[in-house]
Amino acid sequence: ASDGVGHVEIMLREHEEILRQLAEVEALFAGDAPEAWEVEPFIAILSGTLAKHEYREEANLFPVWEAAVARLPDAERAALE
Repeated sequence: ASDGVGHVEIMLREHEEILRQLAEVEALFAGDAPEAWEVEPFIAILSGTLAKHEYREEANLFPVWEAAVARLPDAERAALE
């Protein structure tokens, strides 16, 4: 949606997925220290998920938020800085 609501919903779902993936990585360290090869695939997936998420936030949400802030009266906009 042009107001960004749809994008916010997607970002919130992605936040939950990122937290789930991070929990999986943390679980690998719950016992004995894992070997690098045991952790690398999970870190790679998490890294890819984070990169995709960051790009989508910057491309889809930030412009909507910046436009909304630009429409605020000067005093309200200054209070955000």
